[in-house]
Amino acid sequence: MYKSVITGLRAMVALLLLVSAQVWAADGVVRSLSGGVLVNSTSAVVGTEVSSGDMLSTGPSAWVVVVMSDGTVLNLKSDTKVEVSNYVYNASDSASNASDVEIAIGTLRYVSGLIAETDPSDIAIRAGNTTLGLRGSESETNYDGVRVVTKVISGNWTSTNRNNTYNAGGGQQMDVDDATGDGETSSTPAGQRPTGGQGGQETGELASQNASDRGGPQPAGAQDDAGTQADGDDDSDADDDGDGEDDGGDTEPPPPADSQPPVFSDDPASTSDPNSGG
Repeated sequence: MYKSVITGLRAMVALLLLVSAQVWAADGVVRSLSGGVLVNSTSAVVGTEVSSGDMLSTGPSAWVVVVMSDGTVLNLKSDTKVEVSNYVYNASDSASNASDVEIAIGTLRYVSGLIAETDPSDIAIRAGNTTLGLRGSESETNYDGVRVVTKVISGNWTSTNRNNTYNAGGGQQMDVDDATGDGETSSTPAGQRPTGGQGGQETGELASQNASDRGGPQPAGAQDDAGTQADGDDDSDADDDGDGEDDGGDTEPPPPADSQPPVFSDDPASTSDPNSGG
């Protein structure tokens, strides 16, 4: 049953995104959510459009997954405010592309799309005085108004504050004092490494699926449920050694006790609150 739900999700995404980016009515769309979510001052539902300049907000125990027209995925956790400050995607004129977001407060899981594939310098994630740049595909950044902590899931990311620049790859994190620019790069403790984003398998897989639907390249290092290779399979199994590679032997996770597939949980085999962990 779990596999059939995944297949249905993929079919739904393919149907939604098969058309080219040029015909999207807006820059992005709410793909899934739970709890109180606002786009500007309006309550969001699945299908709510998101445009450049919009402010996304989540309440306590809420989350939202927004898919932009190039396949970029914005996954906001609870008590988070993120502005889509400047977004332009034109498949036929990449020189005009831009994807800038600003974290006012909270935690953003970011999966890059086709804009980053064309020119990573067109991507910027800002939090206070700190700007993140990427040479990869996925990270999770928390900004509490004091420190900017970015956990890198895949690729290579930079964090720049004043004259200080920090670099981190998969399995590492950058911790920067936003007021002074002082910080460090270190290994992310194993128990604190992000796994599936809120919205379950959607976070990583949608970026890869969206790119394929448009006939474009998959985002570099795009990942699926557990931060492993984007092969379309769930790698949360006994064969996954956590090295970021698909180790084969993928097995179907057991359904929860109520036999309802946990489509929107952090862990495909768990029915816990999606705000816990990660």
